[in-house]
Amino acid sequence: MSMGSIVTTHEVISDEAVKKVIGDLGAEHIKAINAFLKMDGVEAAGESFVNNELDWSGDENGEGEFDADSDYSDEVKAAFQNLLKQKEEIERLFKEKTGMTVYLVYNEPEDRYDDIDGFAWALSFNSVYQTTPNYKKFVKEYGAESNWSQVVKFG
Repeated sequence: MSMGSIVTTHEVISDEAVKKVIGDLGAEHIKAINAFLKMDGVEAAGESFVNNELDWSGDENGEGEFDADSDYSDEVKAAFQNLLKQKEEIERLFKEKTGMTVYLVYNEPEDRYDDIDGFAWALSFNSVYQTTPNYKKFVKEYGAESNWSQVVKFG
């Protein structure tokens, strides 16, 4: 039986670094996510919830989605809206104080071969790395750009 795998990379920073920038808001957000996932009627896995519904994907362009027409209780819907507000506040404060974009990563703790178990804070790739003069010259002279790509390997 083969298993599919895909490698993703994140520029992870410590909880302590996040706390120095935005205080306890990051830790409070993680606690609120955990509480939300335990609410009656919520059937979401941590990884897909953080990356999809809250859109903590690090792409800087997404918005959180939630099925507002679902059978979720008003309490669940209000809790979700609170999570989105916390997310927006974290993004705003972090960007305001550092000039960089932070996002939240979640990886199922039982996954093998991973450096991240559970929640971790990461910096947007574009916030950390800049293109080299050689790359800029390549783009200008040849009109070509590269794309950061991933490949699924089966083994």
